[in-house]
Amino acid sequence: MPTDVPARARRIAKVSATMAVLTLVVAVLQVVAYGAIFLDPDGLAELASRQVLPPGATFTLTPASIAAGFVTGAIPVALSLYGLWHAHALFRGWRDGPIFTQVAGRRLVRMGAALALMPIAAMLSSGLTSLVLTLGNPPGQRTVQIAVSDDPIVMAVAGGLLIVVGWVMAEAARLAEENEAFV
Repeated sequence: MPTDVPARARRIAKVSATMAVLTLVVAVLQVVAYGAIFLDPDGLAELASRQVLPPGATFTLTPASIAAGFVTGAIPVALSLYGLWHAHALFRGWRDGPIFTQVAGRRLVRMGAALALMPIAAMLSSGLTSLVLTLGNPPGQRTVQIAVSDDPIVMAVAGGLLIVVGWVMAEAARLAEENEAFV
């Protein structure tokens, strides 16, 4: 057995402590930035016309459309916060205790699921948001636009990888616990 295992464990704990704080900071910044978007109607209108709606689409922001847009746009934000929460808990666990546990495996699975579902949530959110923003338009001028790119495919594959690694970790931890019970 290598003699530097305690040093590695301390390094893992130290990096994990930093990452636990970083995940909280990112989550808070994400919530603040998302909320700030909806506090500036002019900026929101510009963002909607550039990123949510097709070029030249007309729409009128009303309090109801802003509120509905906030809810539909929050779908991927909520999923991201779910993943960040499990990342935070995973890093806290690695900071405080054993690394290879069934709990760590389950947290990796949940993070992976959030990451893998993010492209679907983003497409759903963009479609619903574009519809909500143009719902006040006359018939024939309402729009449903779904944004698709290749980046979400990579995100889904990375999420799938985390899911499988989490399953493997949980199974390895279960087997180790089972073997300890025999000794």
